[in-house]
Amino acid sequence: MYILLFFLLIIPSFGFSRVDTGADFLKFSAGGRVAAIGGAFVGLADDVSCLHYNPAGLVNIKQRQLLVMESEAIMECGYEYFGYVQPLRKNEAIGGAILYFHAPRMDRLDDYGNVVGEFEYYDLSASLSYGRRIKRDLSLGGTIKLIRRMISPNNGVTGAIDLGLLYQAKKDFRLGASLQHFGPKVWGDRLPQLIQGGASYKIQDLILTGAISHHFIAGSDPEFRVGAEYWYWEGLALRAGYYWLEGDLKGATMGAGVKIKDYLQIDFSQVPGGLDRPLQGSVLIRF
Repeated sequence: MYILLFFLLIIPSFGFSRVDTGADFLKFSAGGRVAAIGGAFVGLADDVSCLHYNPAGLVNIKQRQLLVMESEAIMECGYEYFGYVQPLRKNEAIGGAILYFHAPRMDRLDDYGNVVGEFEYYDLSASLSYGRRIKRDLSLGGTIKLIRRMISPNNGVTGAIDLGLLYQAKKDFRLGASLQHFGPKVWGDRLPQLIQGGASYKIQDLILTGAISHHFIAGSDPEFRVGAEYWYWEGLALRAGYYWLEGDLKGATMGAGVKIKDYLQIDFSQVPGGLDRPLQGSVLIRF
């Protein structure tokens, strides 16, 4: 059990920054597509994954979208993401998401090796988002979230907010920014509060995107992400990315996607995972 506990404590650092924060599961990727382009999505924000990166992108979604993601993790741990967007009037949309990271339950033993209960570990975030276009080329968005961390028999609960902005500078060029995870501490640890900025540029079937982020912690360094996505015949996508994170963590990401008409999209990615390259897969449904 102690070996598993060790891995549970260090898992959030694999592929993510090593700044001293709690609830680092909030920085996990949301969707196989975004993971494949290195997480550089704040300046693109063109599908349901914007719930996790920049809620201002909600107004660019014209159909209802549902995203379900499953990711491999270490030591039989699991990681799932569920997101839904509902367009309202022409310039408004709402959405909600659930982020769930968990370990298998184990027997809890006393000093004599007797089973006295179960050991449970999980991190959970549930959020609601709203986006509105305030000018033809400018939109804003916000998210409120409830965060719960459980390492039985102890658990901690807190709340946080995100704020986002998206600016359509030109037809094929976007700029985005967001403030993420601003809220009270959980278990005495501050949340991974950060500011992000990014841009995306579309050249026919190719999308180039990049982002820079910085934690609100003294002594932390900026983090950089870049990515590219190319669509063949509007049905097959190839993706690649790279990131440089706090603690000299860096690595290449890659993935692919298949779109079936305009209703179903299946995406896969592989990202650096410390001990291996975890596979992430997601299904996006438009209706």
